[in-house]
Amino acid sequence: MILESVRIISDWLQDATYGVNAKLAGVPLDGSDTVPPDIVTFLEETTSGVVARGRLPEDEALLPCLAVLQRGAVELPATVGTSHQEGDVPIAIWYGARDKDSEDGRKDAYYTMRAVRRSLRELFKDDATPKAARSDRSGISLSPSGTVSLQPVFTLEGDTSVSAALELTVKARDSSP
Repeated sequence: MILESVRIISDWLQDATYGVNAKLAGVPLDGSDTVPPDIVTFLEETTSGVVARGRLPEDEALLPCLAVLQRGAVELPATVGTSHQEGDVPIAIWYGARDKDSEDGRKDAYYTMRAVRRSLRELFKDDATPKAARSDRSGISLSPSGTVSLQPVFTLEGDTSVSAALELTVKARDSSP
């Protein structure tokens, strides 16, 4: 349930039509701000050892990056003998980059997170393409649950900074518990 949720969101954010890089060009900019650079690397905790350990890559060739991981407990109802099981899966999406100036990194992070929100809004639309992308991956289907929050964080991971994190909760339905 967690693995599929993380992978569905990560794959969607990479989509050429609906993903983050596709949405960046359409993000409204304030004043003379410029569009942030495209995301170079998309990572998630089930395929990246660095992210699985709660870190981001330090290799400049991999930046800027987005990382998708579970953040918090998944509570499941104590049901027996049902045909499905549902739980709320807390997900975090981290933006990591290396910038000369902290304020430029923060600006790029916030614009990129706006593109992430726009992409996620597409994922949970009631259209055929997003429905197919979030449905029946190893018996797991996603739907929105709760709110999305943007966390203004600034932590250094070696020479890489996590300068924003978007947190959301998705309802995962397991049709083959």
